[in-house]
Amino acid sequence: MASGRLRYVVLSLAVFYLLVLTVPGFLYPGLSFPADFFTPLFNTMAYSTAATLAGLPAALLLAFYASRREIGGIIPVLTFSTAIPHTAIGLLLLPLFTRFGIVDTAPAIIVAMIIVSLPIGTGSLISAFASTQKSLDEFLQPLGLNDLQIIGLHVRASSLGVVASIILMWLRCFSELGAFLIVANRPLTVGVYLFELFNRGGAAAAVLFSLILAVTGLLFSTVLYVISRKAGVR
Repeated sequence: MASGRLRYVVLSLAVFYLLVLTVPGFLYPGLSFPADFFTPLFNTMAYSTAATLAGLPAALLLAFYASRREIGGIIPVLTFSTAIPHTAIGLLLLPLFTRFGIVDTAPAIIVAMIIVSLPIGTGSLISAFASTQKSLDEFLQPLGLNDLQIIGLHVRASSLGVVASIILMWLRCFSELGAFLIVANRPLTVGVYLFELFNRGGAAAAVLFSLILAVTGLLFSTVLYVISRKAGVR
């Protein structure tokens, strides 16, 4: 009985969390629908896809070797950037981008997305590989395969975990703002567009677009949950 009540409490907390982020926005007077929000939305989706495809091979290699104990010490090097504000990441990238003349360009957006999403993808892939690596390596060791062939087999064995990692990387790219405020205000991405909407017209001008982004995030999170269920992760 107690565990049943606790389950209802947990469900209530989850629903409350969703409502806190969605319902209050409708309380603002004079809500307005943003003009031409399709352009930043399309830009961000396209750049997120390009950055995820470009960053995934690096994440696969880093995760595969980081999950082996002899070089597990590279993990802090890969994850430290998650502990600092992403405006700081933008400032750290700015001298390099200025030197190559790519500030406020699509390449600057894609590179920044790769930088911020790589730790997420690598960490997720480490978990995916760790669950199968020992048993699979013991089976593959006598076959004389090289590391790239072994990585390919690990990807097949952990395919659902790899897909989940791809989605997490994509979502992280899609949600980025801090680095873009420093290195790439243009072309417009959803974070910068939303920031400019708020600066021009206040919350009333930006809330409806925020709700669109919330629904987008919810859809992708639901996909991630379904994949995790299929992979046996509860």
